[in-house]
Amino acid sequence: MQDSLLSPLVGGKKYYVTFYVSLADTCMFACNNIGAYLSDSTLVYQNTGIGKVKSYLQPQISNDTAHNPLTDEVNWMKISGSFVAAGGEQYIIIGNFVDDAHVDTIRVNSNTSLYDDCAYYYVDDVIVSTDSIYADSLFTGVNNIKPNNANVTIYPNPASTLLNVAINMSQIKVGSICLYNTTGEEVRCETLSGNITSISITDLPSGMYYYRITDANGNLVKADKVTIIK
Repeated sequence: MQDSLLSPLVGGKKYYVTFYVSLADTCMFACNNIGAYLSDSTLVYQNTGIGKVKSYLQPQISNDTAHNPLTDEVNWMKISGSFVAAGGEQYIIIGNFVDDAHVDTIRVNSNTSLYDDCAYYYVDDVIVSTDSIYADSLFTGVNNIKPNNANVTIYPNPASTLLNVAINMSQIKVGSICLYNTTGEEVRCETLSGNITSISITDLPSGMYYYRITDANGNLVKADKVTIIK
């Protein structure tokens, strides 16, 4: 798969890339060689045969095949890494960049005839950011790190003019919410005041944003994503 970034990357700046994959349950094989290539141009597919289209590219981000076998058909598996941009990269390409002779495959299902010779993956939550901390915090077991089991509701979602944060302030005393765009840039940060805080988003363009709610000590309370539409 490939898609465009919101803006070209800046040369010499370090970026963090993370995305999640899940193996389709109709596959007979899994493939450990999945990575991401950040490019200044789109990939032009050629009729050169399966496994030969992208093998000439060297992905900046690659899965750790020894420690992260991509065989899970139920849960999302994380692939991540960092690199220094050359500058001008404005597309992300995710897939297998290894030629057929060197692909690391694992047989996971012997009872299906569908996709006998393929490993098909779903891809979600792709982030290219200059900040690895905020990206990791969104998906690293929030239930295990939120203090006091604070109950938080963000509404409406999607939102257009106001974003409301409903939280029991007696559980966290003082807190804040910060919004980030998909490149990791902080676009709004507000102190929570009372059990319901309304945040103006009229100046923010349409798109997907990530939010982090923290308590007075900077501990993560909740992190997720919200969509803004105009």
